[in-house]
Amino acid sequence: MPDGWIILATVETRRQHWAWQQFNIVHDKLPDGFEIGEIELVSSSSDPCHLAAMTAKLDKIAAQLGLAKQVKGKVNHCLRTQNPEAFKILSDEQEKYENEKP
Repeated sequence: MPDGWIILATVETRRQHWAWQQFNIVHDKLPDGFEIGEIELVSSSSDPCHLAAMTAKLDKIAAQLGLAKQVKGKVNHCLRTQNPEAFKILSDEQEKYENEKP
């Protein structure tokens, strides 16, 4: 690690990956029991109607798998649980940044 750098958190996962129909599904589990998944559906179209249909497909498979949408992921979780002081500083800075947006 370069001089002056510090480790804020360690992210260690057990990953499972599946491909089903046109979906790629990833499931990560951390040693502390935190779990998160991702469902990916690739599209080359930027047509709003097509994107809405793709989003509906994603929502449907997520519901079938019992998954809920999450905004924050495993890095956020690891920071919050392993380094609460750094988590607070970074969260406060992110909030300031988001409040400055036009």
